[in-house]
Amino acid sequence: MLTILMMIEDEADRSFVASIYEKYALKMKAIAFDILKNEYDAEDCVHESVITIVKKLDAFKNTKDENHLKWLVLLVCKNTALNMYKKNMRRQGKMAFLSANDADVDALNDIADESPTPDESAAEEDNVKYMLSLINRLDEKYKNVLLLKYSGFSNKEISSVLFISEDTVRQRLFRTKNLILKMGGGRFHD
Repeated sequence: MLTILMMIEDEADRSFVASIYEKYALKMKAIAFDILKNEYDAEDCVHESVITIVKKLDAFKNTKDENHLKWLVLLVCKNTALNMYKKNMRRQGKMAFLSANDADVDALNDIADESPTPDESAAEEDNVKYMLSLINRLDEKYKNVLLLKYSGFSNKEISSVLFISEDTVRQRLFRTKNLILKMGGGRFHD
């Protein structure tokens, strides 16, 4: 970890990354271990995740709040672990089907209702719940792209965080919107 921190020139940035590591390293390692089933690989995953965070430091520093930051950090770790797992499976000559079961969309549940009337408030709450139910039904690869996009990340930043190309980001966003519409995403209260 010290080597990673030495890559950062600005003291405030170094302190920010160190605080992320202190707060989330154990949770990151648990997520990585759950996927990789190997303690050494899990530790490597945590370090690779921190390197990704350092490379995208501005995106992490500009997060709305602590919950959003935690979600992003753990998402980077999870995707790093999944990529390591795929790489390990290819290296062993096996293909494994991954099933992502992380439905962490708590950041969306904190949407504040600023509607002036009770009727508008109820309609807005219903729309949010309905949209969350549609998002939760999406495949993990679509869900992650959508949540990052509407958290303010650019396509280029999303491609870096998820380790996919920008074309893939655009394609998944397009497909996600179509999937939500097919699932009934056009139904909203006036």
